Parts: sequence; C-alpha cells; structure tokens
Amino acid sequence: MILKSVKFKIKLKRVLILTVAWIFAGVFFTIIEYLLVFPAAKIENIQYLTPVVHISSYDFGRSVSETICAAMIAGLSIGTFEIFYFQDRFRKKSFSYTVLIKSLIYSFTMVSLIIVGLFFDQSFSMDESIFHHKVTAAVITYLSGTGVWAFVIYWSVIVILTQIFMQVRDNFGYGVLPNFIIGRYNKPKEESRIFMFLDLKSSTSTAEKLGHIQYHNFLNDFFDDINDSIIFTKGEIYQYIGDEITVSWKMENGIENENCLRCFFSIDDKIKDNTSKYLEKFGIVPEFKAGLHCGNVTIGEVGVIKKEIVFTGDVLNTAARIQELCNTYGVRLLLSKKLLDLLNIKQKYIEKLVDEVILKGKKAKNVLYTLDRVMA
Repeated sequence: MILKSVKFKIKLKRVLILTVAWIFAGVFFTIIEYLLVFPAAKIENIQYLTPVVHISSYDFGRSVSETICAAMIAGLSIGTFEIFYFQDRFRKKSFSYTVLIKSLIYSFTMVSLIIVGLFFDQSFSMDESIFHHKVTAAVITYLSGTGVWAFVIYWSVIVILTQIFMQVRDNFGYGVLPNFIIGRYNKPKEESRIFMFLDLKSSTSTAEKLGHIQYHNFLNDFFDDINDSIIFTKGEIYQYIGDEITVSWKMENGIENENCLRCFFSIDDKIKDNTSKYLEKFGIVPEFKAGLHCGNVTIGEVGVIKKEIVFTGDVLNTAARIQELCNTYGVRLLLSKKLLDLLNIKQKYIEKLVDEVILKGKKAKNVLYTLDRVMA
C-alpha cells in the first residue's frame, strides 16, 4: 500500500512539473509575441490574432490568461497520459523511435487543441455559437495566416524538447540528470548514503544455457522489471556491472518507510509475479542476492569527454563484500548492523543474526543480519 502511494505521488509530481514547464513556455511565447510581433503588426496597421478584431484592441492580459489556461489543460492531459500510460509502453524502444513517434502524436494533439481553442476564442469574441458559419470562416482565415503556424511550430519544438529531455533523463538514471544540469556535484561533496549491491545468481551457467544474445535479453527484462521497485522507493540506479546493479539512496530517503528493504522485497514480488513470463520466454526464472550497507561517501563528477557522477568511499567496498557473502551463508539478503540499527523493522520484518565477520581488507568486525517479512 505504501509503495503504491509513493508510486502515485512520484508520477503525479512528474505530471505537475511537466505542466508548470509548459505554462512557463506558454507565457514566454506570449511575452515574445507581444514585444516583437505585436509592435510590427501595429506599425503596418494590420489585423492580428483574431481577424475580426483590430490590432488596437489586442488584450495582453487576456492573451496571457488564455495561454496559461491552454498550457495547463494540455500539460495535465498530455502529461497524465504520458506519465501514467504512454511512458511504460515505449520503455524498450530506441531513443530516436520514441522521440519521433511521441513527438508526432503530441504535435498532432497540440494542433487539434489549438484549432478547438480557436473555435471557442472566436465564438467568445463574436458572441456566436462555435458552430456559426462566421466563427468557422474566422478560424479558416486565421489558419491561413502565418501567426498561428508560428505558434504551432513553437509548441512542436517544445514537445520535441520535452521528449528529448525525458528520454535523456531516463538514460542517465532517475534523479541524475537534474544534478548534472544544476552542477550539484561539480565539486566533490560528502553525503550519507545507503547502498545495495544486487547480483543475479548462477549467471555463468545461465549465460551458457541461454547463449549471449538471449542472456542479454534475459538481463534486460530483469532490469526493466525491477526499475519501478527502485524508482518508487526513491532509489537511484548508480551503475550496472554485467549482471549486477548498484542502487543508492540518500540516507533520509532510504530510511523513510524502510525504503531500502522494501525495494528488495518489492523486486522479489515483481519477479514472482512474472515467473510464467520468464519460464515461457527463457525457461528460467531470475534468482538474486543483495548486500546493504550505509555510511559517508564522497560524490562528484569525473571525466571530460564522458562525464559521470561517481561515488567513492569504503562504504561501497563493504556493501559489495557483504553481498558476496550471501552464497557463503546461503541467504538472499545480508545487511550490516550499522544499517539495521537505523531502520524501524518492528512488526514488519524478522531479523536473524548471521555472523560476525572481518571482511577482506578490514580490521574491525562487521555484524551481519538477514531479514524476512512478517507475513500478514
């Protein structure tokens, strides 16, 4: 229930961000239109915007209000469709195909909305029904001019840029692109983070059984299926290394509602729900193990030609070695006592002490636990 609630809130937040961005784009266009186009039209003493209204009666305030209203309706409707429905169905398509098809669909939708809006605008100006022949004639006259097509081209570009941004954001990983844009980690910073190293079991034998191409498809399906479990527990995909994925949480996000643990068990549920799909497609169901640890890390941008945001610190090495011990102790999940002490697991999880070990390259002992959910 908590995961569904968080999932809805994150998707709703994306819709609102997209809507606000479109409102700003609309207001910007209206301002440019008023400052540059309107004065030129006034000098030439030609009609502008609505063919039946003389240039001197142009109402900037009304134009801004109508633009905000239109952008809000378009942003909420198209944004809701995009985030809640369309986005998942293009997840496995190529970058260029996704941008092209979505841009064409949304541009066509935008043109349709503009035409409908023109009918209502002319109807309001003339105080006639939207089906009146004068309204239709005015809309046709307006569409034959250059002003409306400048508007259409502008919004088509906005739609394309929006799609490119969303696709690039997904390629960078959730939450990473905004940090690049604002230069948050241009200079190294220290943060408290939780890391989960999740690795597929028996990867070598599985690869030999399936072959390289089919094994790649197997991995791709697995990473695609677990994506929502990571995003909607506020996790950030740090990196893929072969059949292993590293997930990171800011400390407060990982502790909130035990997100770092819920992520693991949500992935487990997702794979179980898709058992029949994996058996039918590959003849095998993914099995995985994970190690979790927390602490301070240094985070910053590295590289010139290819930039990445990189974490450095002992926490990552420790988390990776904890994950490697899952096979040794025959468990699927291991976490450090340091992390366990920060989580509120009462009445939600059953903890079991596994061992007290000295990890390779360490001097101090690490107390390791495994967990299972309390069944309702």
